Amino acid sequence: MSMNICYQCGQQMVTEAYYNQNKSQFTAEPRFNHNEHIIQNALYGRLKPDHILCKQCGNEYSTAIDKDFVSLFQIITERVKDQFINKDHGKDSSNTMKGYLFDPDDPEKKRDVQVRDNVVTPKDPFYEYDDAKQTVYIYANKIRAKQYQPIVEKELTAKGININYLTFEVIDDASSLGVLGIFFSEGVENFHQKFTLGFCKIAVGFATYCGIDRSELPHALKIDASGKGELISKNNIYPFFPIGSVDSQLELGRPDIERHYPSHTLILFSQTFAGGSKKLFCYVDLFSTFQYYVLLNDNYTGQEVYQNYHQALVKQIKERQDVRKTRHKYLNILIDDFQIDTKKFIGSTSDMEAYLDFLQAEVDKYSFDPGIDLKVEIYRMLDHLMQSYIAAASGLFSTPTIENLDNLPDVHREAFLAELNYYFERNEDGIEFYRKNFLEDDGHGDLETMSAPLECIHQLTTNEARRVYCTMKFNQMSNWISESLQANNSLVAD
Repeated sequence: MSMNICYQCGQQMVTEAYYNQNKSQFTAEPRFNHNEHIIQNALYGRLKPDHILCKQCGNEYSTAIDKDFVSLFQIITERVKDQFINKDHGKDSSNTMKGYLFDPDDPEKKRDVQVRDNVVTPKDPFYEYDDAKQTVYIYANKIRAKQYQPIVEKELTAKGININYLTFEVIDDASSLGVLGIFFSEGVENFHQKFTLGFCKIAVGFATYCGIDRSELPHALKIDASGKGELISKNNIYPFFPIGSVDSQLELGRPDIERHYPSHTLILFSQTFAGGSKKLFCYVDLFSTFQYYVLLNDNYTGQEVYQNYHQALVKQIKERQDVRKTRHKYLNILIDDFQIDTKKFIGSTSDMEAYLDFLQAEVDKYSFDPGIDLKVEIYRMLDHLMQSYIAAASGLFSTPTIENLDNLPDVHREAFLAELNYYFERNEDGIEFYRKNFLEDDGHGDLETMSAPLECIHQLTTNEARRVYCTMKFNQMSNWISESLQANNSLVAD
C-alpha cells in the first residue's frame, strides 16, 4: 500500500515546494500533490486529502466529471446556499434552473418557469387583467416585461379595452401562483452516466483516502497495462432501500430526528459471506437524500475495514452561554452542543471550578466544525426511536413517529427491538451494523442477519416500492427547503 500514489495515473506524487527546491533530481516535471475534495467542494464537502489524486488528474476530473455531477444538485444547492456552511474556496454563483409551476387546483396544468436566486420567472411572459381594479399584471422579469407590455396593450385594445385608464404592474416572482417543481434528471443529456460517475469517484476517493490500494478496487477502477486508471460506473452502483425495520423507521422520520439534517455520509466497509468470500463496499449518502452503495471489489482479499465520515451542511450559530448558570446534570448536553473535547482538560473533574473555567473557555471560542461523529449522531436517532417505541407501548400520547412504531407488525416489531438491542449492547462496534446489516425473520420464527447492500443489489423490493421511497425522500428534502426559505425570509423581514 502506497500512501502517495495518484489513484488515476498511478504515479508517485511530490509537493511542488519540494520539486522547486530539488529540480536537479528530476529529469521531467513530476506529478504534484493536490488537495482533492472527496465530496465535491460545490456540494460543500470538506474532506480533502492531498495524497489520493495528483494535481494534473484532479484538474482533469474537475472538468470531465465534477462539473456535470455537481450541476445535478443545483435543485438543493442553489435554493438554500445561504443556509449552508461556506465552501472551502470559490463563491456561490447564481445559476438558472428550469422547472414547472403547477396549478394548485389542477396538477395537470403546469407552466414552464426559470428559477434564479429563488425568484420564479415564467419562461414565456404572460399577463392577467383585473377589470375591477383596472390593473394589468405582467409576469416576467423587468427587462422582458418592458418588451412584452406593447404586445399586451395591442391585445387589450383589440378587445375594446381603453388602455389609457389601466395600471400596469410587473411581477417578477410568480411563485405564489402555484407549486414549484424543479427539474432533476429531465432534459439532462447522459444523466445516468454523469450521476453514477460522480458517486463512483467519491467512493474511490474515500477508499484510497482510507488506505485501500488502487489495485483493490477493480469494480470501480480499471487499471490498464500502462498503470493508468479509469473509473467504472456500470453494474457497480446500487440504490439503497430501507429493507430492515430500524432503517425504515429512521428514514421515515429522518428530517425530524437527524440533528444535522441534511448531511453527507460516507461508509467504507468489507463484508464476509458464506464460504469466506469478501466484498468491499462504499455507502454514499448525499444531502441525507441520495443514497447508494458502490461495489468496489467483488472478491476482496485485504484486511477487514470499516471507516466512516459524516458531515453537517447547515450553519450552526449558537449564542454564548454562561456555563455556571447551567445545571451540572445538563453539562453533558452543553458539551455535546458546543462540540467540546473534554480530553483537553488538564486536571481533575473533581476540581469543579477549574473544570467550569475550562468549559467556559471552550464555549467562548466555539466555532462550528461540520465534521461530526457518525456514531454519536446514529445513537441519538436510535435513542429517539427507542423512546418513541416506549411511548407508543404506553399509549399515553402520539406523534407521527410513535404512530408508525405502534403499527409495526409483530414480526417487524421483534426485528426492530432485536436490532436496537444489538446496537446498544455492542456500544463500541454496534455502529458498524448501520447500513451494513439488518435483522429479518427467517421464516421459522428466528431472526437472521442480512447484508443490506447485497439485498439492495438483489433488488428484492418492487419497482413501485422503490418509486414510493424515492418520492418520499424528495418530498422530505423539498419540505425542508421550503421551511428553511420561509424561516430565512422571516428573519430578513424581522
